[in-house]
Parts: sequence; structure tokens; C-alpha cells
Amino acid sequence: MKLLLLAFLALPLACSGTDSADDTAAADTDSDTDSDTDADTDSDTDTDEELTGLLRLVGSATVEGGYAGTESVVFVADEGYGDDVCRLTMTLASTGERTDCETCDWAYTLEITDVTTEVDTECAAVGWADPQAAVGTTRAYGYDPDYFGHAAVLMVDDGVSWQVAGYATLEDTTALLTYDLEVGFYPY
Repeated sequence: MKLLLLAFLALPLACSGTDSADDTAAADTDSDTDSDTDADTDSDTDTDEELTGLLRLVGSATVEGGYAGTESVVFVADEGYGDDVCRLTMTLASTGERTDCETCDWAYTLEITDVTTEVDTECAAVGWADPQAAVGTTRAYGYDPDYFGHAAVLMVDDGVSWQVAGYATLEDTTALLTYDLEVGFYPY
């Protein structure tokens, strides 16, 4: 009977919400002050969510005996459905003609001669922490009007070979090249 009485008296203690040594959770071992297990320093108790944006390159150029145009780096929040979190525009000018793009109607080495930053909330997330450092650097673009018999594309020399960057349009009458390339999704 004493054993039954002790068990009955112990029951309210087990249900009272006090932790026994076996019921305690492991201590938060990170160095921040919130109760989650990541290493951030916010004061809330949620787990932080990584944000993702869509990076695009939008360009236009007159291509007639050379290449003269602009290209905008556009990083859009909320996987491409939000506000611009980075927008900068580069001026591109040809410094020489290229003959090594076998399928291209034309190809040029281009120099970035100017960079204008319009929005810089998250440019560092897509490699543009110092946009002015790009001034004076070069890249190579070409144009294949009938890539594998299917589409007009902008070609880019990646240092090893010519690769398709994406769809492009070249107006015959105005020699105006336009493109809007989705580069990919990046965290910020």
C-alpha cells in the first residue's frame, strides 16, 4: 500500500512540467544569443531563411563595323518576382575583331569602359562588390544567327572555348543586338 501511495504522490510531480535530469534538452551550443542552433546574432527565435534572387544580363548594342553598347546586371529579389536588389549598367566597346568563333557571323573583344550603379543593396552577393573594378576589363562576345539550325544566340568566350550565353536578336536594318539572359538563382 505504501508503494501505491508513493507512486500516486509521484504522479503529480511527473506531470507538473518540471524537468527531470533525463528530460532536459541539450543546451544551445552556438555563440549567438537566440535559441536556435545557427550562428546568427538576431534576437528572434525563428530559424533564418535564405533568400534567393534571379540574376539577369540585359544588353543592347549597335554592331556595325564594331560593337558599341550597354549591358545591365540585374539581380531581382524573391526568385525574380521582387524588387531589384542590384542593378548596374556597363558600357561595352569593341577593342578588336575575333576570328576564332567558327559559327559566329561576328565576334569581338569588348572592354568595359564605364560602370554606373543604380541599385546596390545586394550586388556583392552576385560578385559585384566593387563595380568600378570592372572598368578596363575585357570579355568576348559573338553572334551565331542559326545555332545548330535552331536559334539566334549570343556566344561568349569563357577562356577555353565559345559557349552559348542565351538567345539574342539582331535587327538586320538597324544592326541592333538585344538580349535578356537569365544567368541563374543566387542566395543573398
